[in-house]
Amino acid sequence: MWPPCWPRPHRVIAVELEPGCAGFALQFHHTPGTEPASLLSLDAARIDRRELNSRLVETPFGVHVLFGPAGAPGGATIRPEQAEALFQAARQLADYVVVDLPPLSSPAAPIAAPHCDHLVLIVDREVACMAASAMAAELLRSWTRGQSKLRAVIVNRTSMGSLNSLSEVRSQVKCEVVGVIPHDIERSARACQTGVPLVISHPDSITADALVELGKRLNSPPATAGAMVL
Repeated sequence: MWPPCWPRPHRVIAVELEPGCAGFALQFHHTPGTEPASLLSLDAARIDRRELNSRLVETPFGVHVLFGPAGAPGGATIRPEQAEALFQAARQLADYVVVDLPPLSSPAAPIAAPHCDHLVLIVDREVACMAASAMAAELLRSWTRGQSKLRAVIVNRTSMGSLNSLSEVRSQVKCEVVGVIPHDIERSARACQTGVPLVISHPDSITADALVELGKRLNSPPATAGAMVL
C-alpha cells in the first residue's frame, strides 16, 4: 500500500490506437495480442472501464499500456461512438491518458484527434519533413476546430538541422514549440534493446533531461522553447 504521507503517483495509460502498428510492443519487448482489435469488436455500449482495464498491461515502470496488435495494418478501425466510449473509460481509470495517434491518413485519426485535450506534433527540421509537418498541423487544426491545444516538439535526427531555425519552424507549423529533443543514437538503440525507456535506462543523458523538461512544459501553460539551444 502506498504510504499515506507520500504523494499518490499519477496513473498513466498509454493507448496505441491503430491496429497493426505494434510500435509499443517493439519498444517494450512485449508480445502483442489482440487487445485493441478485440475491444473494437464490441458495441460502444460495452466498452467501459472494466473491459478496458482487462486489456491493459502494466509495465515495470508503472505505465499501463493498451498495445496495438501485431499484423498487417488495415484491421478494425475505431468508430466515433467507440472512440468516445474508449476515451471516457480511460479517463475514469487514469490521471493522464497518452494516445499514440495513427498515421493521419488513417480513418481513425480524425475520429480520435478531437477527443484529445493536447496534441503534440513531432517535427524533424529537415526540409521535406517540415513541409509535411505544416500540412499535418493544418489537418489537426481542422479536425479539432481549435478545441485541442496543438504544440510542436522538434526532434533533431539529421545533420541538416541547421536548415530551419526555431522561428522558421514556428512560422511553418503555426504553433508553439515546447521542446527540442536531441537525438542520441547510441543510448536510444540501447533503450530499444533492453525494452526500457531512455528516461529510465539513461536518466543522466541529455536526451532524458530534455524529455523530462518536455513533460513539465506539456503539463503547464504554453511557453516557448526559444531559450533552448538548437
